[in-house]
Amino acid sequence: EKHSSSSDLHFNNEDIEEVESINSFDDLENQNNAQLTHQISKILSHNSKNAGDGVERIESLARVLSTKTKKQLESLVIKEGLDFDLQQVLDYLRTQKLEQGIISNDTGVAFNGLNVIGVDASAAVAPSLDAMLHEYATWPKRLIQGKNKPITKYIVKDAIGVVESGEMLMIIGRPGAGASSTMRAIAGEISEFVEVNGHFSYDGLDQQQMMKAFKGYVIYVPELDFHFPRITVKETLDFAIKCKLPRTRVDDISKQEYVDTMRDLWCTVFGLKHTYKTIVGSGVVRGVSGGERKRVSLVEALGMSASIYCWDNATLGLDASSALEFAQAIRTATNMTNTTAIICVYQAGQKIYDLMDKVSVLYNGQQIYFGPAEDAIEYFTNMGFVKPHRMTSAEFLTSVTLDWDNKNLDCKEGYESTIPKNVDEFIAYWKASPQYEYALKMYDEYVANHNSTETYERLEESMKQRKQRNEPLHSLYTTNYWTQIWYCMVRGVHRVKGDMTYTQVYLSSFLTKGFFVGSMFYRIDPINQSTTSGAYSRGGLIFYVLLFCSLTSLAEISSSFANRAIIMKHKSYSMYHTSAEALQEIFTEMPVKFIAVLILALVSYWLPALKWEAGAFFQYFLYMFTVQQCTSFIFKFCAT
Repeated sequence: EKHSSSSDLHFNNEDIEEVESINSFDDLENQNNAQLTHQISKILSHNSKNAGDGVERIESLARVLSTKTKKQLESLVIKEGLDFDLQQVLDYLRTQKLEQGIISNDTGVAFNGLNVIGVDASAAVAPSLDAMLHEYATWPKRLIQGKNKPITKYIVKDAIGVVESGEMLMIIGRPGAGASSTMRAIAGEISEFVEVNGHFSYDGLDQQQMMKAFKGYVIYVPELDFHFPRITVKETLDFAIKCKLPRTRVDDISKQEYVDTMRDLWCTVFGLKHTYKTIVGSGVVRGVSGGERKRVSLVEALGMSASIYCWDNATLGLDASSALEFAQAIRTATNMTNTTAIICVYQAGQKIYDLMDKVSVLYNGQQIYFGPAEDAIEYFTNMGFVKPHRMTSAEFLTSVTLDWDNKNLDCKEGYESTIPKNVDEFIAYWKASPQYEYALKMYDEYVANHNSTETYERLEESMKQRKQRNEPLHSLYTTNYWTQIWYCMVRGVHRVKGDMTYTQVYLSSFLTKGFFVGSMFYRIDPINQSTTSGAYSRGGLIFYVLLFCSLTSLAEISSSFANRAIIMKHKSYSMYHTSAEALQEIFTEMPVKFIAVLILALVSYWLPALKWEAGAFFQYFLYMFTVQQCTSFIFKFCAT
């Protein structure tokens, strides 16, 4: 083993022992790199005789990667002569694609003078009754003068940051400081804001170019885990990987082999293989644990093969141990795929903080520090703040942003008059510091070192290699439209199978109502002849069954609204058109609804003996099914 001579990059004996635990495989001897994809697939398969050893060594690999920052990883040298070690896997993930002509989509991000402006909710008031009446009475005046502009405020003001490929940036601040808004602005999710301005550089591309042509490479992961709760972990991850299935794959492996290999590899690294047959669940539906659900969200996001990931409050709802595991999983993914990660974590432990390359501290929407994570504590202690020995670095940086009257930190002796006491003094200190000059220098060097034309051509070529046939180049999606519908239909069938209780209750309600109405109007007329004495009863019967078919679709409003967050997340991931999901609902729900209406029609038609003819029955069934479908579409439209 070789060690870096620099003291700040020294690795302890535990890391060396962990690296040495990654031993070679007997069946991988004398294999070249071109066959590594098939070997990983073979290792991860359940039928392989070395599957147990393979899983153990890949898990060992994950443990090593989960503790190294980008700076530490660059100086880590592994013992030569191993067939399947850390160095070979990293070389495969980062260089093997280039050797086979597959262009990388690695991208960093830099921003300067970032301002996020939103509506000032504190200035909003609820209108009184007389104000509402006055507003209705003066609508012609408002129509001519135009709509009043809302009162706005700066959510984030004058922020700067540089995050290279393979680095992790942590944004620290109290809730409401602007961390989520900063990540939304970087990811291009700015529809909720009044205005977002500033200078952006995605390896040379401005934000407008990046969002228009390569939005799928920048992902914002919300703090809540939005998944369909009734389908299994395996079905969830397979769907995500299929939606981003590249046309050009390493070693020309098949589509199914690619999906199985990537799913098994990531789930082995993040400890999810035992949850394949377990439903994902939610806060209401029992499924996998909260930590496992977080890792499902992580693998789903990694399946998008994006360049920049923004993780908003990623450890929400997790205990300290699970939060550390999740942060280490993000660190592992960043190291293995050379992606960029921007993360916001409240109450982060010291081990989570040590995983970060850079940190940005926000105070009431304004940035008071940006730079290397290891230098942040020294920056604020030089101001005059005293860091208690048992306080974590993240907690200390968050405590700095408390108002002076509520601060729980001591001040060094002699700094009482110079220590910043409000946000304006913090900003003045930050703008006059050498750390701010270094941040400006990092931004200028980043912009100068990345050519926009070269980046655009590289990402465009990478997009061409990913897109399936018949999918336009300007489209943000990888798969073509009809393939998206097919994948959504398969998932829709899984959703129906996973929620069979609802299907059984739905069919039973139609059968029960059929017997109710059929017995109420039993034998209205003789079978051989319809008379005028039963006309009123026949009208009441037909009205009741049509009304029942219509109103049973009313429950789809709540169901569609509950799925809205999931579909909008997938839309932001550029997984599929929302219309593809709408169409698949027609195809996957139609068989169940067809059977339900058929049961109701059979019972409610033949028990009352409306007309003893097959043609009249099928006309009766056709009208019922048509009304049921049309009202279902109307209610779904209301839910959107």
